[in-house]
Amino acid sequence: MQDYSFELYKYLYEHAPVMYASISPEDGTILKCNQTLCEKLGYEKKEIIGQHVTFVYSDRCTHEVEQAFKKFQDTGYVENEKLILSAKDKTEFIVMLNVSSVRDEERDIVFSRSSWVDITENERNKETILQYSKELEEKNEVLEEFAFATSHDLKEPLRVIGSYLDLIKHKYSDQIPDEAVFFIDRSVGATERLQSLINELLNISKLEFNEGNSVKFNLSELVNEVLLNVEYTIKTSEAKIQVSIDDSIWVRGIRDQIYTVLQNLILNGIKFHKKGKNPLVNISAKPSLDKVIVTIEDEGIGIEEKFRSKVFKPFHRLNTNDEYEGTGLGLSICKRILAYHSQKIWIENGKNGTQFNFTLNIETDD
Repeated sequence: MQDYSFELYKYLYEHAPVMYASISPEDGTILKCNQTLCEKLGYEKKEIIGQHVTFVYSDRCTHEVEQAFKKFQDTGYVENEKLILSAKDKTEFIVMLNVSSVRDEERDIVFSRSSWVDITENERNKETILQYSKELEEKNEVLEEFAFATSHDLKEPLRVIGSYLDLIKHKYSDQIPDEAVFFIDRSVGATERLQSLINELLNISKLEFNEGNSVKFNLSELVNEVLLNVEYTIKTSEAKIQVSIDDSIWVRGIRDQIYTVLQNLILNGIKFHKKGKNPLVNISAKPSLDKVIVTIEDEGIGIEEKFRSKVFKPFHRLNTNDEYEGTGLGLSICKRILAYHSQKIWIENGKNGTQFNFTLNIETDD
């Protein structure tokens, strides 16, 4: 039975997926190694055993190897040291080294238990991802510059077209038939909608998340700021806004971007009201573990369940511009902002309309 156990141990040691070796603490001589290490590096055992430990490493990491060996001599262990092994044919492998030690009765180190795990593929994948990320960042910068320049170039001609049409309408009002006035009004309205669309596209192109810009802020105060900013819309639409947010709720995020989310959702609640009925919007917040769920609920026309995922896509509108004006980008911007914050937004049925919910990271007030 003992012979069988020994043979099994020997087989597992020799053919383990991990490379093993034992190193002398006195002079760094390789005392023993498994077959896996030999096959990886392309050597016979007799070519490795008796060599200094630096023999199996690339010359590019000699200094790091010497430091790791010194640490082993001083402490008896090395943890997660990234080094480079070099094969007989000069092929190099990035490995993670871990070392423990076998000690005698006097606690002196007799030899090491050294193991190497090949992480070459992982490191190459990391480099590829980093390269792709760098290229994507550069392309995004170019696209942002292009979007800014294009929007500026488009907005000016549109402004001129709209201004001249308006001028024609007023200067020659007594000469222009009613049908032509109608066409002019429609054309001016189209230029204004296109200008709004360009502005929204520009806003999307400039959206980004920088952790350094994330701050702690009071949610109730931010909601009040948004309501103050849309006060004119509230009054002219005769909307009723009800707020139920505890003053003690503090959250973390990029404040200006969360402001945009709240403003877009509140304005949506006001805009999509039922004809002949004044808008009613309820704003509330409920802590849930490390999050707060913010809810914007209206008593408007509602959104059928089959369309709920589509309304967050750019330019996707469920109503014509004659029914409800807009660019079809507001909810897309909300979703993108919250995605940058690693948060969620979703739609549920309200009591008499639509309920938008989104999460934010909650923070305790110091």
